[in-house]
Amino acid sequence: MTGSERSHAVVVARCGGLRLGVPLEAVHKVVAAPLLTPLPDAPTRVAGLANLHGAPLVVLDISGTAVPAGRPELEARLMVVETAQRRCGLLCDQVEGTLRLPEEAWGALDDLVPGAGYLAGSCPGEEDLIVLRNPDGWLTEGDEQQLRQALERYRAGEAGA
Repeated sequence: MTGSERSHAVVVARCGGLRLGVPLEAVHKVVAAPLLTPLPDAPTRVAGLANLHGAPLVVLDISGTAVPAGRPELEARLMVVETAQRRCGLLCDQVEGTLRLPEEAWGALDDLVPGAGYLAGSCPGEEDLIVLRNPDGWLTEGDEQQLRQALERYRAGEAGA
């Protein structure tokens, strides 16, 4: 397969006013957005915790619309994504489906900012697409530390209940 024939699949979703593309290989599944439990002292991008098959799942709100914990809109979706740190959920207003970005567009993203976790897409007809290439870069190192501490306090509170 030549470079011009290669492509990269992304799952396209609307999150707030953003149209995001997440690499298909990082997406575990998409489910209806469940009730969210608040996670005090978590980073601002953390919308709360969801109960996914009996296990707590950290839910991120990348759009920054600061969705309050509780019941998301009926049409909201939760994109479950694998990162090096954990499985987490990405709160989405809507999931459009998958899209294949040609290798040239993917390479152009590297030329803009090598190694960046997210970049504006440069695919003809997809100018509004923001490609989140590296789910591990969605939270800063400081956010990760703050999240770990919030989760420890949450688990300690559960054990004491």
